[in-house]
Amino acid sequence: MLEDFCIETRCCPTFHIKNLDSGIADFPSLVSAKIFDLRIDSIEKTEDCIKLSCRSYELKRNITVYLRDIWSNTLIDSNSSLRLIDPKIELVADWTNGLVVVNSDILVACTSISQGVFCKRKVILGEKYYTSSEPNKYMLLGNILHSLFQIAVYRTPRYLTKTWLLYVWRRELRSKFMEPIIALDWSSSELIPYMESIVKWITTYMVKPYANNKTLPNGSTIQTVMDIEENIHFPLLGIKGKVDVRTKDGTHLIEPLELKTRKSGLTIEYTAQILLYCLALSSQGTIGNGTILFLKDGNMDQICPKAADLKGIIHMRNELAKFVCSENVLPKPLPDPHFCSSCSYSLTCSLLQRTFDNLEEISGSMQNFVKILTSHLNDEHLRYFAKWVHWIFLEWKTDHSLKSKNMFKMVTKQRYIVEKDITLSFKDNVINRFKSNQEYFFDKHENFSNHLINLSNVTRIMKPKDEESKVRELIIDLRMPKFDKVKKSDLSKISDLLKILNQEQARAVLKSLMAKDYLIVQGFPGSGKTTTIVILLQCLLILDRSVLLTAYTHSAVDNILLKLMKVKFLINLPSNRSQKFVFPFLSTEFYIFIQFCYNSLKICHHLFKFFQPIIACTCLSIPSSHFLLNRRFSVTIVDEASLIVESALLPALSKSDTFILVGDPLQLSPLVKSRIAKLIAKLSSELFYDNKLACADDAVAESRYRSLSLENIDLSFLCMSNRVNDAIVFLDTQSTINSQYRMEVGADPRHIWNNGEIQLIKSLCDSFFRVFAGVKNEDIGVIGVYRYHSDMLKCMLDNVEVNTIDQYQGKEKSIIILSLVWTEDGSKIASELLADQKRINVAITRAKHKLILIGCRHSMMRFVRNLFLLTI
Repeated sequence: MLEDFCIETRCCPTFHIKNLDSGIADFPSLVSAKIFDLRIDSIEKTEDCIKLSCRSYELKRNITVYLRDIWSNTLIDSNSSLRLIDPKIELVADWTNGLVVVNSDILVACTSISQGVFCKRKVILGEKYYTSSEPNKYMLLGNILHSLFQIAVYRTPRYLTKTWLLYVWRRELRSKFMEPIIALDWSSSELIPYMESIVKWITTYMVKPYANNKTLPNGSTIQTVMDIEENIHFPLLGIKGKVDVRTKDGTHLIEPLELKTRKSGLTIEYTAQILLYCLALSSQGTIGNGTILFLKDGNMDQICPKAADLKGIIHMRNELAKFVCSENVLPKPLPDPHFCSSCSYSLTCSLLQRTFDNLEEISGSMQNFVKILTSHLNDEHLRYFAKWVHWIFLEWKTDHSLKSKNMFKMVTKQRYIVEKDITLSFKDNVINRFKSNQEYFFDKHENFSNHLINLSNVTRIMKPKDEESKVRELIIDLRMPKFDKVKKSDLSKISDLLKILNQEQARAVLKSLMAKDYLIVQGFPGSGKTTTIVILLQCLLILDRSVLLTAYTHSAVDNILLKLMKVKFLINLPSNRSQKFVFPFLSTEFYIFIQFCYNSLKICHHLFKFFQPIIACTCLSIPSSHFLLNRRFSVTIVDEASLIVESALLPALSKSDTFILVGDPLQLSPLVKSRIAKLIAKLSSELFYDNKLACADDAVAESRYRSLSLENIDLSFLCMSNRVNDAIVFLDTQSTINSQYRMEVGADPRHIWNNGEIQLIKSLCDSFFRVFAGVKNEDIGVIGVYRYHSDMLKCMLDNVEVNTIDQYQGKEKSIIILSLVWTEDGSKIASELLADQKRINVAITRAKHKLILIGCRHSMMRFVRNLFLLTI
């Protein structure tokens, strides 16, 4: 019997609601329908049917499924997951019975499914590659109008007028959109033509007493606005989306209202998008209608779902899901390239055709189009593109296998984990919608956007523009860099700054000023690379050159800016209200400034367009930054360059005429002498630098932290000692006999911590503050090898900087406490982090005067044997 195989719907309520109707003939209720979650073992195809041999997730029984009619050409592979919703008794899905969802754990965006009607390949490229098209005024106008309409419809003021909308725009919204407004030189006068449509629609159809609450063309009336800009994840059908406005009518049906800024005109894409939203909002069983409002002229279109249309778009979703979950498999390109020239993915699509696709399956006209579009690239460029795309997808696949836990294939109880107390922050007043006496479950969303950015970056440098062409010459063709002489007049301007530096640092600055293409600056840990960058930045500003400063991590960027902010570079704004602002400034500081003078947009435009600032950001934020739109710099400086994967760095390199890479591949080969204490320098030098690392002078070599008070010493004397010979101390926890110092692993294997070491470090920090009156919070740094362990340490140490090794790259502290965390104890879990010698080098060279290592010596000998032979 059918009931023998029915199992619980995953990620849906555990209770079962009976006898609910969808309201649409031949289409099941998505709340009360019987649902089967299966794994496909084998596939047998005939002309009009697909016969599947499947296995139930829970019943562990073989089940035969028949897919007929529309489902008979479903793209499906063995070992895929299959969800059957309300099939016939014989487990048959056809036009009149049942829905088929393939790989329902892959959530495909509703907008992607609707666009797939025309070109499936473009949709999949959009899922895996960020678009190469730049932000434009039409996108900005649409975002502003959506926000303005949503505020008005949510509040429904007593007197809704254009004046009220303009007031909301100026007082609440303009500051939020200030960056793109300035970057695109957009005028708010473009809003005026749309405001009449907004006022007219809201006063006509919204609820009384402040509106007339008239009936919509489909016969329903709006009872309330339930939400705006709602993100919907609907794993039952494997879809996701963002609904502009969610309303409830008089019969308690939940219906979507979608806004379009163009003139009225219904398209297949719009219809499909609304139908998907109707499905996703059918939480009461009955599927409501949808409405599209065209803000340009105020006209509406009503979408009434029908079974054939709904099944058709679910079938479309299944086709796309197959390609979304595949590494680098794409739908075939269109046979006719007539519309491809205006597609934002045309270059990406063409590159993939030339490097991965089977040319025999591509039409002649499309092949000609591809050859013309990529004619500026040579074979070496194409090999570079193919190599990096392959590598990024390999990393993506590995990352997905580590992070993805098939969340949407498990019921709530199966994925319920509580390890430690946590604090969550919510946006958009989410907390206000929670009901009392209800249990809520929160699932962690894993983000893979870095891979999309990297894929897009590799495509970006294949553009035919001059700046991308120069990057290809230097990075791919390996053209030798060119250098010029520094003018005597320029040299005299910066001579005072160069005197601050030692000989090697000054040489690095001068060589950077001479570079016409690029320069690589290498330096030992503690050698003064950051100081060199700060002086170089000041020199470039004096010489009226613009600079893009970037690094992989926020902490590396902040580290330079904090030092640079001490330098008083002041600017005067050309206005009667001239104010002095410390320069350089971060994006956030610029944002604060433009909020302060939002009535003076001309000042903001002038500052942005004509003043040559230092703009600082992480390399991953460069492609999407409004401040960097159509902007070029004299020089790009990349700090901690050895941390950055090449594909992430490419946009930064193409933004300037010259780029300077600063870093240390080991941490690095020698450039200048180290300011680390002698014993710490000796340890790093012997382990990693072939004894080439030297202290800057005797004062640095013999440096130590502040004098010792003999009162209230609770811990080892060596930890508190300020003798030069005690600069490195290792505390052996001996976890084999002291169980409290053994590593713990949570349900998620990435959650690794050592509670004994946490308590020991807390006591050690307390002792430092108690014993040494002059020790400040900023003098001590705590490093945890594992992120989860570091997060727990942060909860215990409020006023001490705690971070992972990666986040401490480029930073230094007088005293560093390194928590090694990992213990062997028969555990099969290996530590890739401790096996990385470069990471260990970074960790031990963060300390200027005192390095305290905490861990189990017996366990550590497996990874860094030489380190502990030298320290014990």
